[in-house]
Amino acid sequence: MKRTASALVLLPAAFLLAACTAASSTEPALSSFASVDEAYDAVAATLDCDPATTAEPVTVEIDGYLPQYRMCTETVEIIRYDNEADRMEATELIEGAENGPGYFAEGNNWHVLVLPGRDGTVPGSNEVSELADAMGGRFVTNGGTE
Repeated sequence: MKRTASALVLLPAAFLLAACTAASSTEPALSSFASVDEAYDAVAATLDCDPATTAEPVTVEIDGYLPQYRMCTETVEIIRYDNEADRMEATELIEGAENGPGYFAEGNNWHVLVLPGRDGTVPGSNEVSELADAMGGRFVTNGGTE
């Protein structure tokens, strides 16, 4: 009898543990790109990129490493990192920046930033949210993920 009773006590605990594990594994995986040019092509499929833009990217060195950068337009910058850890570190820097973007798209190893204070057409938050979905990423506001 005691064996049966203890098995019944352990069964609900095992069920709760399995439910928690299942819930965390349902979060969709974020997309990755092999190069900044591949990410650019994905952005250009949704936004009107200008291949002739002469805009300079805003660059950030992370622990001696410089990610790959490419401008889509005068106001839209694409950044491709070697790995998710570098992207996560950059996300913290972006969110903590005094004059950083109000919203952006991100994936496993990439960002698409809308640079504030630049001349040119600025895509709205709805456009960047749609871009994030189309690229297999997520839309982030400076207050957190939406």
